Amino acid sequence: MFTARYATATVGPSATDTEIIAAIPAKSEAEKQAELEKNKTARTTEVMASTSEMNMLSDEVKKAKDMSSSFRTGLIGSIASTIPGTEAHNLSKRLDSIKAIVGFDKLSEMRRTSPTGGALGNITERELALLQAVWGSVEQSQTKEQFNSNLDRLEKQAKESWDRVNAAYELDYGTKAPSATSGGQSLEDRLNRYK
Repeated sequence: MFTARYATATVGPSATDTEIIAAIPAKSEAEKQAELEKNKTARTTEVMASTSEMNMLSDEVKKAKDMSSSFRTGLIGSIASTIPGTEAHNLSKRLDSIKAIVGFDKLSEMRRTSPTGGALGNITERELALLQAVWGSVEQSQTKEQFNSNLDRLEKQAKESWDRVNAAYELDYGTKAPSATSGGQSLEDRLNRYK
């Protein structure tokens, strides 16, 4: 059995022609399984790192929500965040951590899906800010209600992303992915604690 590679060329004003340019032997089931096993250690490490990031993000989101108040968010919180030693300033630094976790996660994901692993090259601060906003805007200048709502949405999206990583691992290896634990608790136990 072969997998065909095709090339399409325009041969007239509205006509195209497709031809097989290479016939590559398809991988057998045994070859596919061998490749999966070969990559299992790297995939396991990746899943455990994702779990650890999810745990860290959950902790940071929980702490940010606990810190939010009318004096730490909105107009007053936004202004007070520039004053060192205030709770609003502490909240702004916690938001920096949350944004960093999300941004680096998105960068890692893009690098993993790149054929060479380095297709991104150097990125600007503006591009990093856009990556960090992929899961929604979480800004201290928002009202307390909007701030907490956006934190909830961000955490939900992160959990769904982790669930997809875990499901893919389970599909490939027929077993649940190993989970990084903190304090002897599984990720699910830690997430349920915050509900």
